[in-house]
Amino acid sequence: FQPAPLIPSTPTEIAGTASQPAPAVTSDDMWLLCVFYHRYLRFRRPEVESIAKLYGFEDEIEWKEPAGGVEDSPFWYLKVPNEEAAQNLAARAMLIKGLYELWGEGKDHEELKAKLRAYPEDKQAPYIREDTTFKIVVEGFGCALDLEEQLDVIRDLSFMKFKGKVRLSNPEHEFWYIQTADGNRNNGMDDDIPKRVYFGREVGRGNRNNSANKTTAPRQLITKLALKDRKYLGPTSMDTEMSLIMANQGLVCERSWVYDPFVGTGSVLVAAAAFGAKTMGSDIDIRCVRPDKFSKCGEKVSLQSNFLQYGFAPPVGVLRMDSHRPALRKDLECVFDAVICDPPYGMRAGGRKSGGRKFEAGPYVIREEQRPSHIPSTQPYPMYECMDDLLDFSARILKLGGRLVYFFPAAVDLYEDQQVPQHPALRLVSNSEQVLSTYRARRLITMEKVGDYDREEALKSRRQQEGVRSEWKEVSCGTSTTLVSPSHACFDRLELCIGPAGDPRMEMAVPSGKPGRNKYW
Repeated sequence: FQPAPLIPSTPTEIAGTASQPAPAVTSDDMWLLCVFYHRYLRFRRPEVESIAKLYGFEDEIEWKEPAGGVEDSPFWYLKVPNEEAAQNLAARAMLIKGLYELWGEGKDHEELKAKLRAYPEDKQAPYIREDTTFKIVVEGFGCALDLEEQLDVIRDLSFMKFKGKVRLSNPEHEFWYIQTADGNRNNGMDDDIPKRVYFGREVGRGNRNNSANKTTAPRQLITKLALKDRKYLGPTSMDTEMSLIMANQGLVCERSWVYDPFVGTGSVLVAAAAFGAKTMGSDIDIRCVRPDKFSKCGEKVSLQSNFLQYGFAPPVGVLRMDSHRPALRKDLECVFDAVICDPPYGMRAGGRKSGGRKFEAGPYVIREEQRPSHIPSTQPYPMYECMDDLLDFSARILKLGGRLVYFFPAAVDLYEDQQVPQHPALRLVSNSEQVLSTYRARRLITMEKVGDYDREEALKSRRQQEGVRSEWKEVSCGTSTTLVSPSHACFDRLELCIGPAGDPRMEMAVPSGKPGRNKYW
């Protein structure tokens, strides 16, 4: 058996189809304890399922609810086809802390000991032989165990028949005793998550380098690409961890060809390049192609500086281009494996497109002597127009099976699934919420191209959606906006009123119907 490498070797590719690693060979299925980092709770399963698809075993994984049935629990049960598949997941996922073959679990230490005594000896035998080395790690999740408590746990496990030698540095096998906190502790965990004690053999670990695949551990990669050390930054630079999660959901690998139509300072493309992808981007802001900042050392820096800083291949091309009027050839289709981006939706920066009074006055003529330094005038780019343009562009430019991954703004209390734009050539894969404040959120939308691009069908679908939205009411939350459909419970309470200066403004809307402050307008 040869496991699929983390950065797969190049297989024969089918023209017009998104590049993917060769399917992994399967063996006996394994049920593992999957321990997640307690962050980005709605992103965990979509990321794991995307990586499983990347390695060709997405149809062979299954989930079981954790103890207590709490969805936000960091402890889930995951079935994988084999141990190598589990190691590939742990070596790539940003949100997996560890994968363990459970030997026993219980609501307290005594119940755990009873389960360990009942665990079949033939399953223990390969890992407790005399010619092996091992160590036992004791960890509290949501609670702290001091050294004496940890030693007491290890001494109490002396009934287990470990015959190998203890080695604290690089042992062949690591066994983990994990104890969760009581629900009444103030540790950020859901109170409904019951206290649980687990013991098992480590199969994969998210903070450990994979020597077989010569890859950097996910958590170490996050540290390596940290924004605080990056040369070229802007106010909208994407968080490193989130950029890598987006790359995972975009199925980015060594042969991928990734495009970002709102490239900014290149944070999303840096993450894609970290996995070996070739990248390309565009932005309406001229600063994406012109160095305009100086580093602490006094050197001029630009988007390319971030790639050179980490030894990654810089983008094949970066264009100053309006996403509303893309300059790429109209017959250019099925080129990219992934389109990954963070569109401008008004939370930190508003969208802009070409236009303005100069365009309305007549033909837009640029004199020859002005061309080297000319920057076209722009006007506001409505959020839904921006999203519709993005979906249409992606449906045309993506290969069949390629993915579009982008953020969509949402108000926490006013969101409905029908707010997310659709396209006849794209299928929704996942929709994960990231709450930013009490009232504001954004959703990571992952879509997959499932059909050929048809311009007439795309235009018809867009017109239909625009017609439906015309019946909705626009609501502003801070600097971003969203639309509320008539089916929402708050719709009737969103009454249009006229301000003192004659400007139309939306009345505050809260689910309870009571006036609020600094919420929705």
